Amino acid sequence: MSLAERVKKLTGSSSPIVKIPYDQAYEAGFEDMPRRVPDISKVKALIGYAPTVELDEILERVIEYFRSRE
Repeated sequence: MSLAERVKKLTGSSSPIVKIPYDQAYEAGFEDMPRRVPDISKVKALIGYAPTVELDEILERVIEYFRSRE
């Protein structure tokens, strides 16, 4: 499930998911990596860090925060 689909599901939104080309989403001159592969193995080995909150819980917290500001 994509991030957009997760947000849509968690918010109960009926908004369509619209995909736009990279050059329309970002200003001229902005560069981003075409593909990211996050890896926390080094920080885990050095200090024992491991994430304790799942993505859906983080999204729920963010959604709740913004709803409380309305």
